[in-house]
Amino acid sequence: MQEEKLHTDGFGGQLSEEEAKVEETVENQNEKNDEGKSQVEEQEELRELLEAKTQEYDVLVNRYQRLQADFDNYKKRSRKELEDMAKYGAEKLVLGLLPVLDNFSRALEAAPQEGEVGKYMSGMDMIYRQWLDVLKSEGLMEIEAVGQPFDPEKHHAVMQVEAESAEEDNIVKEELQVGYTLNGKVIRPSMVKVAKYNG
Repeated sequence: MQEEKLHTDGFGGQLSEEEAKVEETVENQNEKNDEGKSQVEEQEELRELLEAKTQEYDVLVNRYQRLQADFDNYKKRSRKELEDMAKYGAEKLVLGLLPVLDNFSRALEAAPQEGEVGKYMSGMDMIYRQWLDVLKSEGLMEIEAVGQPFDPEKHHAVMQVEAESAEEDNIVKEELQVGYTLNGKVIRPSMVKVAKYNG
């Protein structure tokens, strides 16, 4: 006859071997459930960590893209500023020279063209034209005015004269001061008389 092993039930009572097996099975099942719960909890923690890292990655990528766009804009802006500086860097100097150029032109127009003075003035005219050529090589151009339709971007009307016909209405009749552009930018508008038809 086999001896039955006795187990205690935790309260001081004794359990038979069969009861002990049932209790052991219940304990094993509880341990498995606890392990299952901890695995589920661990998976949930990992999922939350992954979501947090994904959001952090998205923020960093977004920040990088904005910085890259800002840098590209900065490069374009810097390039344009350098181009403008090269194009219009002489603008202040040219503007300062324009009144001298005007006075030089008036002096040439007023001087006698005959005799010894005429020869001298011929040389001065050559110097004037050479000076104009240098300024033109830097992008200075005279604005066409007489016979052109009045353009407030290029012309500064200081007087009106009566037009003889409707076709002459709003046409520049006389230029009082030459206007100039520098590389396509108006730096001084032409001072003009404009025809108005009152028909």
